[in-house]
Amino acid sequence: RGRLKISLALICTMDCFVSSILSNRFVSAPLPHSSISHHDNYSFISSISSTRRPTHSHQKSLIFCSNSSNFSTLPMIPFPSVGILTLTGPDSITFLNSQSTNNIKEQVLQAASTNMRFVCDTVLVNRTGRCIDIASVLLLNQHDANALLLSVESQEMAETVCTMFDKVIFPFDKVEVSNRSDMFSKVVLIGDSNLIMNALCRHSNNMNSTDDESSSSDYSNGIIKEISENALSNTGLNMKLLMRNERAVESYFVYKYTGLSRDGVTILTQYKSPQQMIENGSSAEEIEGWKEWRRMCIEDGRGIVGSEFSNGKYNALENGLWKYVSFQKGCYIGQETLTRLKTYDGVNQLLNGFELSGDMVDEEIK
Repeated sequence: RGRLKISLALICTMDCFVSSILSNRFVSAPLPHSSISHHDNYSFISSISSTRRPTHSHQKSLIFCSNSSNFSTLPMIPFPSVGILTLTGPDSITFLNSQSTNNIKEQVLQAASTNMRFVCDTVLVNRTGRCIDIASVLLLNQHDANALLLSVESQEMAETVCTMFDKVIFPFDKVEVSNRSDMFSKVVLIGDSNLIMNALCRHSNNMNSTDDESSSSDYSNGIIKEISENALSNTGLNMKLLMRNERAVESYFVYKYTGLSRDGVTILTQYKSPQQMIENGSSAEEIEGWKEWRRMCIEDGRGIVGSEFSNGKYNALENGLWKYVSFQKGCYIGQETLTRLKTYDGVNQLLNGFELSGDMVDEEIK
């Protein structure tokens, strides 16, 4: 399919894929923080439809990784806010499976059967299959498949999802949902994921050699490892970004997964006590980190809340999230609409990315 370069942002039909990439200078992204406006002047621009993308100079720095165990030069992307929900109880997997698009039940049970911590992505949708957010499902307690974490974009979104779940939980459902966003923070580290995982786990002194998990060298996508603070500091990572205001840390979890096509790992920090929001808003590192993450999402075709997922305007298939949608599992919210669109080839529009030839001001966009 042809590659086109145009200057107008339109929603194209499936017969006219556009695969050019939005350049860095056109990104204007909101921060998921109460002190930052959620208005995005370029919310109509997203990218999907092609795995072949031009190589830019700034992209080369994102995939650089030395052969040593010092990762101080690797790009670290701290998130100003991360939404974390806990789901507990015998029905937690079944409930979450019925409220999202991916077949997470099969994946989580398979991981639990091998005593592995695990993470996978799914899409939260409304009854017509329109996107609310992409969520990561984490199994941190490999011995209890019914204790799950659900990671969404921001603390505000966590509140929204928590309220949404509360409305559909029946009195006899054995599942409890809690918002624990103030107990976690997240950093994405871009680089050679195999090298990073090997070095962190090798340096970690917090793992019992007799533990089934610690004896495993499985660093496959989605496999979560618990590591020590010593391992992080020994590899030159910025502990200030990981500890957030030097709060007491309960655990560090790392997994070979970024949610994007770029190679790297995610480090999830769990605190011993709730962390307080910074009164003066997000730090400079967090602001720049969010801008960088937003740029990578646009280039990778991954939408975010407030932009591509604005007000549930487009469904999961129109947003190009086919790999997170199961058409084989049992009933779930939005399934009827998504299945009908697939069966009758009803997806007639798709969000695409564009490379513009020059700067555009708000009035020109309108």
